[in-house]
Amino acid sequence: MIDLAKYGYDAVNLFFWVVFPYIAITIFFIGNAYRFLAYPYTWTSKSSEILEKKTLRPASILFHYGIILVFIGHIIGIVIPKSWTEELGLTEHMYRMIALYAGTAAGLMVIAGLVLFIYRRWTNPRLKAITSTMDWITLWLLLAIVVLGNINTIVLQHDYRETVAPWFRGLWVFTPNYTLMAEVPFLLKLHIFLVFVLTAIFPFTRLVHILSIPLSYIFRRPIIYRERCP
Repeated sequence: MIDLAKYGYDAVNLFFWVVFPYIAITIFFIGNAYRFLAYPYTWTSKSSEILEKKTLRPASILFHYGIILVFIGHIIGIVIPKSWTEELGLTEHMYRMIALYAGTAAGLMVIAGLVLFIYRRWTNPRLKAITSTMDWITLWLLLAIVVLGNINTIVLQHDYRETVAPWFRGLWVFTPNYTLMAEVPFLLKLHIFLVFVLTAIFPFTRLVHILSIPLSYIFRRPIIYRERCP
């Protein structure tokens, strides 16, 4: 006899940790390619520096440096298998201490930067007028993702290297073991789910500028500035 409760539970897990991630990843690649080819002039961060600089400067520094550190931490903790880092001399205790202190600090930097971004756009009438619905969704979604990530790091302290990490690596070789996600706390699951929501809407936001690497800038000819004669 089929256990309908178990079957339904497996179906839900299958959707959230196999089907939905692949939908989000597919939209990410196809959406970005289509936007870049069809609407190249919208491929921009839409800088608002000309309208306000005072708050933008600290917000931008906190957010960008913090998000780079967070990204590096996720690469080490999720993309690289635990056995590899242990072979390099990074013990589990060392990793946990780095994740706790450095990860928390990086997360707080990102949160502070996002709060300043939101405050800046909400309190400045000119910025508020040019802020689209997708801009607001992106900012609040990023804030929710990072807050939930810090909650896992500081409070839950779930060993995601034994559950989330192998599941995530399995996605990229088309063998995701979604049963590993059953042991993951709800708030961490929500954190991961929102990351894939952000992945899906990424091509429709100003975040696309992250994918642009100005390599030509390195090799371009220097611009010569001459002092104008009085």
